Amino acid sequence: MNILIVDDREENRYLLERLLQGNGHTVRQAANGAEAMEILTAGGIDLVISDILMPVMDGFQLCRKVKTDETLHAIPFIVYTATYTGPQDEAFALKIGADRFIQKPCEVDVLLSAINEVMAVGGGRVAEPVQEEEALKLYSERLIRKLEQKMLQAEQELQARQEAEQALRESESRFRLLAETAPVGIIIEDRDQNVLYVSPTCISLCGYAPEETPTMEAWFSLVCPDETLRNRVRAEWAAAVETATKTGVEIQPMEFPVTCRDGTVRDIEFRMSATQDLDFVVLSDVTSRRRAEQALRESERKYRRLAENTSDVVWTADMNLNTTYVSPSVERLVGEPVGLHIQRTMEEKFPADSLNRLYAVFAKELENEKDPACDKNRSRLVEVQHFRADSSTVWVSINISFIRDTTGRPIGLQGITRDITERKQAEQALRESEERYRTILENIEAGYYEVDLAGNFTFFNQAMCQILGYAEDELLGMNNRSYMDDENAKKVFHTFNQVFTSGKTAKAFDWELIRKDNTRCFVDTSIALMRDAENNPVGFRGIARDISEWKQAEAERERLSTQLLQAQKMESVGRLAGGVAHDFNNMLSVILGYTELAMHRVPPHDPLYEDLREILSAAKRSSEITRQLLAFARKQTSSPKVIDLSDTVENMLKMLRRLIGEDIDLAWNPGPGLWTVNMDPAQISQILANLLVNARDAIGGVGKVTIETGNVSFDQDYCEDHNEFLPGDYVVLAVSDDGCGMDRKTRDRLFEPFFTTKEVGKGTGLGLATVYGIVSQNNGFINVYSEPGQGTTFRIYLPRHGGALSTAHQPGPATAPRGTGETILVVEDEAAILKLTQRVLSGLGYTVLTAETPAQALKLAMEHSDRIDLLITDVIMPEMNGRDLADRLNALQPDLKILYMSGYTADVIAHRGILEPGVHFIQKPFSNQDLAKKVKAVLGG
Repeated sequence: MNILIVDDREENRYLLERLLQGNGHTVRQAANGAEAMEILTAGGIDLVISDILMPVMDGFQLCRKVKTDETLHAIPFIVYTATYTGPQDEAFALKIGADRFIQKPCEVDVLLSAINEVMAVGGGRVAEPVQEEEALKLYSERLIRKLEQKMLQAEQELQARQEAEQALRESESRFRLLAETAPVGIIIEDRDQNVLYVSPTCISLCGYAPEETPTMEAWFSLVCPDETLRNRVRAEWAAAVETATKTGVEIQPMEFPVTCRDGTVRDIEFRMSATQDLDFVVLSDVTSRRRAEQALRESERKYRRLAENTSDVVWTADMNLNTTYVSPSVERLVGEPVGLHIQRTMEEKFPADSLNRLYAVFAKELENEKDPACDKNRSRLVEVQHFRADSSTVWVSINISFIRDTTGRPIGLQGITRDITERKQAEQALRESEERYRTILENIEAGYYEVDLAGNFTFFNQAMCQILGYAEDELLGMNNRSYMDDENAKKVFHTFNQVFTSGKTAKAFDWELIRKDNTRCFVDTSIALMRDAENNPVGFRGIARDISEWKQAEAERERLSTQLLQAQKMESVGRLAGGVAHDFNNMLSVILGYTELAMHRVPPHDPLYEDLREILSAAKRSSEITRQLLAFARKQTSSPKVIDLSDTVENMLKMLRRLIGEDIDLAWNPGPGLWTVNMDPAQISQILANLLVNARDAIGGVGKVTIETGNVSFDQDYCEDHNEFLPGDYVVLAVSDDGCGMDRKTRDRLFEPFFTTKEVGKGTGLGLATVYGIVSQNNGFINVYSEPGQGTTFRIYLPRHGGALSTAHQPGPATAPRGTGETILVVEDEAAILKLTQRVLSGLGYTVLTAETPAQALKLAMEHSDRIDLLITDVIMPEMNGRDLADRLNALQPDLKILYMSGYTADVIAHRGILEPGVHFIQKPFSNQDLAKKVKAVLGG
């Protein structure tokens, strides 16, 4: 079995891998969930065992991704963790799909039993419990020493041969059990280097069978094909064996690369102990550990090169602020070599005021460390002056953070120092420039202002007076709270305070102010701190621009952009829904057809008949869901008629009252002189049924639902103020309820397919999506009014139609009509549907010709000498569509009648789902009786 272990601690992965490999499983490793997903996506994994806390992607996230992925959700998932083992975490893990939750450490047999139970496979070997990697190795070594003791005891007790032999057999049995389940490889050789035993783990590790390695010399020749390496290893091995044999002391671990049968090279650690007659060798695969160590060394080299080549100065220091490392770039910053700079004291590096500031920051951070909840990853940015070797100073910014030990305790400092002298000089030049060009401000359109630290005007230009509407003598000394409300005052105070504490200019800060005439306007403001000659803060200055018109235009653009994005999202989801429904309809057609055929061949009293009826019922319910998807996607076939909406609703009231129940009062208010609409009455029924079911569920007891109709017209001026409306004459259908209502968040997602606020099993989330699709298909639009606790009103606006009312449709016969030998050509690229259609039509007395492609159909029609009465063709097919095929066949037989079938209509026979005049169409999925009636109607029977 292929098992994927996911854990960010290498030692944990190592221990678990050894355990599982010792029990015959193949193991893959991942250090986090992201790596695991890459392995899972590649395939071949039978079981996942994952820790919880990991970087990049934790175990919960991984479990969730696996269990929600259609291609991966069937893979069993075991959470195996030493943390987050509370009942809530276990419940959550199980809830998101985990098959089992196991707490570390646990008994080996408990873990193996859990794996077997999850995989429903028995026969796993039982191993001793394992704690840590070193404990596992020491445990294996103790087992070997115990075996040595048993063997020595056997030699010393030769006088009791029978008992000793029995004890030896028992000891060998225990050793074999332990050796064959141990996660490390074991080899036993005698003094002549004959291999007496090779454990399964060793065989699995290297890939060589025991018969291929009868001696250690043969084993070394296979795993060390390089003669130079083999000779060196054999020499070291021989010396170690001799030492171990003479002293009885275990030799120091040896490590060298081993070439496996499959050509891979593994780093193997060898440990050996010896008796006078036998050598015991334990092999551990340390490849992953060595690669990780190499990766760490490479990472350290990379970051050291980065530090040594950056223009910024990278440094570390101890807790006494003595420099322990500094990058070579310090020579460019201060003009002295690294060695000399490291020897300098803090007093020699920083002027007194800068040094005091650094000490204050250090003391503050040490004080913060007393808080257990403090951020251990925080850093501080300090701007100070730094001495150069020639005693001049440079301005630097220093980003400082603590170096911590494994417990999180600070043991030193690290930081990056950057030269900001040019920036500081630029800031000074900017201040001087602002003073120098002060008089220019009176000639610019933007407002310029200066205020003291309390926010009182001390200087401003004429443009500022015009923005606020005050005269100069009125504005001088005025506090900023006089021309703003409390909310904006808080916003302004916060920004001014940030500027004051940081000394940095706030740019593009916009807020709303109140003019003298109480009108409001938006201004875009910059705020800079003013200082006196001693660099002490004395106030603020800035530029203010009136952006009221820009704000209004921006709000309008945002509103239009939101509407466009929503429309695009609904259109994309609609296309997806239509495609899914089309493919699903093909399968449902086959299920419905063959179920009906089977029911005709089974007596009604047969128990199988009732089972078939349940299948038929489920297929019909599924077809209703696809019809709802097609309605949302605006691909539902409709046969519009010119109708009076009030008359149509009137005929449905009885059905609608049964739908909502006796506890809810249904009020009907038809509007007078109602205009006609051109729409399929069945779609009106769908709209009202979905809206009333939602109203019933929103009321949840006793309440009232009101249905209204009326005429309404919108002109261009009204629609400019109400962007969701479109100009024109409309017939409005309104459905109101006094239920629980909806909040804004729910209203924004109201028409998304599969979105529902109902309990699981209480709704599909397709009802309002269906309503949206039908209304859009008929060039209408919907407006929803709702607030929590205030009920809901849906207003559906359908375009006015000027034609005369259509005549009522007469129902067809109740039974499936039969044919009289007419010849029908059926073209369908879905083989199952083609076969079913042929069987049904043949059973109804028709002569049926079939073709899977348009090319086959054309060839068949040209070769068929007799008349073809009817062509039944799918709409969308390879090579050419159904409409083009019909045109080609009509050229051969002008009297040929056409019946199109499809999971959804296409533009080749319909526009926006509305059939073109004279086009016959049957919607998939259809029953055998529906097909029979439709064929008879098209043939004119």
